[in-house]
Amino acid sequence: FSYRRSFWIAALLGLAIVMLLGRHRHRFLPILAVLGVALWASVALAGGSEAQSLIVERARELDLSRVASNPSDRYRLGEVRNVTREIRDSPVTGIGLGVPWTVEYSFEYKPGARNYTHVAVLWYWLKLGLVGLAAYLWLMVTAARVAFRISQAARDRLLRVCGTTLLAAVVGIVLIEATATFTGANLRFTVVVGALLGWLGA
Repeated sequence: FSYRRSFWIAALLGLAIVMLLGRHRHRFLPILAVLGVALWASVALAGGSEAQSLIVERARELDLSRVASNPSDRYRLGEVRNVTREIRDSPVTGIGLGVPWTVEYSFEYKPGARNYTHVAVLWYWLKLGLVGLAAYLWLMVTAARVAFRISQAARDRLLRVCGTTLLAAVVGIVLIEATATFTGANLRFTVVVGALLGWLGA
């Protein structure tokens, strides 16, 4: 999936998690219906065909048969092919930080792109081996588990709300990092994630 699309999907998933874990779970379907009507009304009242065509185009992009026709998706598929081949060659230790992956399957890529991969799980495995893969998965699963426990067991209502929100955020991050690596690879994003995890720990 292309970059921006995954953020929209993560936002919708996060909203669904918040509604499902909220105190008024029986209102989930009515709220979903209201959101659908609001989206339809915003497009209809805008009156312009541009807004409608943009939504229609975004919806069409979710069709897996169109993935090969999207340049961004084609790029990611080529990258994944090369990265998984590199991981097969060094599955335990990885290739190391700062070491570019080898292009065996030819595809069009940008300068510097060989030090990065758009799938976070593959990036950690490629760069740090099985230890990196285990650390990333452990970090995300633990964060989601602690956030869920806070959302259900905290005595303070504000803490329960924060726990639910952070659970939705962690699930969203994991989803987004299936199309772009941020945690550990992007300094600003890593600082924000570190702050969230610190709050969870506290």
